[in-house]
Amino acid sequence: MQNHRRKLYSYLPNVIFTVLLSFALTAFIMLYLVKTMALSPKTYTDAMYKSAVDVTAFDEINAYFERQSAYTGVNADVLKNSIAQKDVSASMFAYVDSTFEYMSGKTSKLPEFEFDFTVLEENVHNDYLRWAAENNVQYTDELAGYESRTIASAKSVILNKLDIMLLSYLNKDGGISTTIRNNYSNLGKIMYGALGVCILLLAVILLINRKHIRNLFYWTSVAFLTCGVIFVLPTAILKGTRYFDSLVLANDAIYSALTQSLYAITNEVFKGGIILIVIAALLMFIHYAMLKGMFKFRYKK
Repeated sequence: MQNHRRKLYSYLPNVIFTVLLSFALTAFIMLYLVKTMALSPKTYTDAMYKSAVDVTAFDEINAYFERQSAYTGVNADVLKNSIAQKDVSASMFAYVDSTFEYMSGKTSKLPEFEFDFTVLEENVHNDYLRWAAENNVQYTDELAGYESRTIASAKSVILNKLDIMLLSYLNKDGGISTTIRNNYSNLGKIMYGALGVCILLLAVILLINRKHIRNLFYWTSVAFLTCGVIFVLPTAILKGTRYFDSLVLANDAIYSALTQSLYAITNEVFKGGIILIVIAALLMFIHYAMLKGMFKFRYKK
């Protein structure tokens, strides 16, 4: 009688549909994480904020201005006074937000950096005029050319520092961000399609075990456990070995922003896997409790 109670009925069909459920559940959760984390600006802006990359980028721009002064003769303070940290920070974060808004179809405009160079242009121009007046030199086309190159060089460095997540490489005409934008709606459809498959497979497993409901909890537990391990194992290795620390990037601000973002995603995937394993343990407990008759109540007459 005891062996009969412990028997897992319809073993092969249950194994087949449980394996399918594991894959469908994994696909759904992966697509959900991509949609809500990998394609969410908050994932990256939070990492940027924690790493204070805007401060690092601002310091690097000022360090460049110090070096630039030796080559152009433009006083470093003239260049430094042309930009403010709040403007660097605002432009940097706005570019990340606009990139993911474009990808998700919230805007149709290809992302561009929003930074006002008017003060920089005026300050550099006035400094060249000052130098020409102090040295009794006419402001010639040649001098104007030096001024243009100085301004262009400064703009290039500032824009480079603002591109802290290297998103400009995605935001080219017909680039990766456009490809994602064109397929973003399909991502949601596939995600909900995977959820539908999960529900359908659960229904099939329920149908197979309709006369032995406790086995439904057993097989569902196996599916959740398998899915949880698929997420926990690789992310645990990435976290344990600090894998992303080995990335080689010359720019400290970019390195910090990217590694922090990658670890943030890794941590969330790891947490998701742990939650799945906890759910699996709960379902297995319910199976065990039903097997032992723990949910049966007797009333005294």
